Order: sequence, then C-alpha cells, then structure tokens
Amino acid sequence: MFLNSFPIDLPGWVTYDLDLYVNPSGDCRILPYKGNHVKKSIRIIITILTILIEIYAAYLGGMHGYYEITNGHKDPGGILFDAISGNSLATYFNGWPGWPAMSIIPDLLITGIVVLVFDGILLVWFIVFINRKKWGIILLCLSVLLCVCGGGFMPPFYAIMAGIIVSITKRIHQKV
Repeated sequence: MFLNSFPIDLPGWVTYDLDLYVNPSGDCRILPYKGNHVKKSIRIIITILTILIEIYAAYLGGMHGYYEITNGHKDPGGILFDAISGNSLATYFNGWPGWPAMSIIPDLLITGIVVLVFDGILLVWFIVFINRKKWGIILLCLSVLLCVCGGGFMPPFYAIMAGIIVSITKRIHQKV
C-alpha cells in the first residue's frame, strides 16, 4: 500500500495488503507508520458512536411519543407539559418532573403520533442519508420539529450533538 515508504527493489520481495513485505524465505518487514489507517479507524469509531447516540435519542423521543399516546385525547394545558402525566408544567413549583416536553399541538394523542413519525424520520435520515450534501441542515430542521411537536428536549439535543460531531469529523477528514 505504501510503495514509496519501503524499497521494493529487493529481488523476491512481495507486498500484501497488511502493510508487510514478505520474501520467499519467510522474512517479514512491517512498513513504517504513516497514520492513514489509524485516522480512518478513528473516523469509523466516531461515526459508530454518533449513530449509537442518535439511536439513543430516537429511543428517548419514541418514549416521549409512547407516553403522550397513553394519555389519550387530553389537553396538556399549555405548551410545556409532562409527557408521562400529561399535566401542564405550570402546575409544578419544585422543578420539572419526569419527561418535560413542548408541543404546539393541543391534543396529546396526536402529539404522540406526530412525535413517533418525526422520530422515525429523524432516525432514518441520520443513518441512511448520512453522506448527503445538505444532511446537517435537514437534521437540524427535523430535530427542531421533534422538539416543538412534543419530542422532549434531550432527544433533539442528542441528535443535534451527534450531527455536529459527524459534520466536524467529515470536515477534518476531507482536509487530510
């Protein structure tokens, strides 16, 4: 692979894809370290970790949608509400309980269904279309839609952070 880094004018030496030069007598020499494999491995590890973060964000968003659906046709009593109980957060004075969420839709059943739809679209967009040109902008829009439709605050935050990490690693590795 790195033909310029090792003299190949030795008779009988053959190179393999494992960065080794082997001659027929069994001698083996490892090529000098260039770091390209390590950089690619780090990028793959970071991408896998961000996909796991996005899957966790989708799980949390799905749980928000599930709890909102279990409340049925109920008015949350305001824009900010608890996804588990369905009560308005304005009634709590000692902090937010459980799963706080924000929704512009006045019905918790419809809110939950919309959250599950946006959550699924967000997960599919993150994993399947990760190499698209406008990937980050659409991910940001889907995360904001998830937030204002009752998906909670942490799932969109995790999705945005995972998108930022992937975008940064893409830019770093495009320059290398």
